[in-house]
Amino acid sequence: MQSLCKEEIIIRRSADPKTLFMYSPSILKLPSGRLLFSYDISDKDGEILASDDGGKTWTKKAHRIFHHARLFRDGDRVYVLGVNKDIVIFVSEDEGE
Repeated sequence: MQSLCKEEIIIRRSADPKTLFMYSPSILKLPSGRLLFSYDISDKDGEILASDDGGKTWTKKAHRIFHHARLFRDGDRVYVLGVNKDIVIFVSEDEGE
């Protein structure tokens, strides 16, 4: 398996790890080199971040209600498949913008 980066990078850190939990990370590298990252926040909602510099800096692209989400790509579309009582699917045709 090929590493996405040569050094450890902390993408997101909890402001209060005793009460604000972050889990279910998913990362996807797009053909353009853009990295997308999703994660859950305390079983309430999730965020999707993007990096265009190999993971050095990250920009929030979406804040949605989902859990246990996974990023995947099919052609030019990026999908986020998660759960919010039912299965939820988000799609992007512009690399996660």
